[in-house]
Amino acid sequence: ERVRSADKLLSSSFSAGGTILAVGSSDGDIFTYTIRGELGLPVKDQTLEGHSAMVITLTFAKRSLRFVSGSKDGTVRVWGRSNGSWDQVVCNARTRVVTDRDPKEQIDVLFSQWSNNENRVLASCSDTSIRMWNMSGELIQVFMGHDDEAYFVQEHPLVADILVTCGHDGHIITWSVESGVALNTFLNVIEGEGRASVLEASFTPSGENLLTVDANGHISVFGHEMLADYISVPREQFFSSDYLSLIRDRFSNVLDEQTELPPHLVGPPYMVDQQGMALPPQVQGLIPGRHFLSPSDIILLKKKKVLTATLR
Repeated sequence: ERVRSADKLLSSSFSAGGTILAVGSSDGDIFTYTIRGELGLPVKDQTLEGHSAMVITLTFAKRSLRFVSGSKDGTVRVWGRSNGSWDQVVCNARTRVVTDRDPKEQIDVLFSQWSNNENRVLASCSDTSIRMWNMSGELIQVFMGHDDEAYFVQEHPLVADILVTCGHDGHIITWSVESGVALNTFLNVIEGEGRASVLEASFTPSGENLLTVDANGHISVFGHEMLADYISVPREQFFSSDYLSLIRDRFSNVLDEQTELPPHLVGPPYMVDQQGMALPPQVQGLIPGRHFLSPSDIILLKKKKVLTATLR
C-alpha cells in the first residue's frame, strides 16, 4: 500500500502472536494491520501519527501488545494498545549529552529496542551515544564510549546489569547498566587491514559466548574459554557461487551467467577457502541440499579451484 506516490515503507514488525503488523513509513506515519482469515491477509487497522520524519526502526514486545519505534526526528516512541486505540510515550533523544560536538548537529535515532524484561527502551543515536529510558519516557542512563555509530545494543541474557554494544568504530564494549561505566573494551583490528566495523552480534543462549560479525566478513567468538567445536571449524568459509556473475534476460529476469538459470534453480554451491579450494567432504555435507548425501556421494574438485557446483 502506498498512500502517496513518494512514500516508502522502511520498517516493520509483527506482534508476538503474529496477528498485528506495524509498518513505518518515510513520512513518519505508522500503519497497523490485523492479520485475518484463513489466508492470513493483512487488513489495515489504523494510521498512527506522532513522528515527524521517517520511521527507521520498529520492534514489538514479546510479552505485551506494545511496540517501540525510532525515527530520524530524534525521538523513540513506545506505543501501547488500550481499548482499541494506541497510546504513545515519547522518549526524546535530542537532549545534548555530548559537549564536544557541533551544537547545531541534528541527533537522529539509528536503532531502538526493548530491554530484556521490557520495562526499559534502548536506542543508538547519531551522536554515538547509547541511551536508555523507562516507560515514562524519562532518560535514565547514557552510555558514551563509541566514536562512530553503533547498531548493536543488547543486554546479557542472564546477567541483568551487563550490556554489550558494537559499533562501526570497531569497538565492542561491555557496560554496567546501573552505573553506565564501560567494564571492558575490545578493538576489532584485522592484521594488515586495520580496524574493522562490527555490524552484528549475538549471545549464545547460555550467555557464555558472544559472536560478532564485522565488515570484513569475519565471525569472532568471545567467551571465557575457547570451545573445541569452534576450534575445529575451518577459519575460511566461502560459497563457490559468492562471486559468480549475473546477467539479465530480455524480460529483465536475473540469471546465473554460466548456467543461464535463475539463481534459485542453480544447484547448491561448494564450500571453499579464500583461494577457492574445496573444503573437506564433512563440511560440504553441511550445505543445504547436500546434507542428505554421504561424504562418498559428494563430488569435490580436489586441488583445483571450485568454479561452479556440478550437483543439480
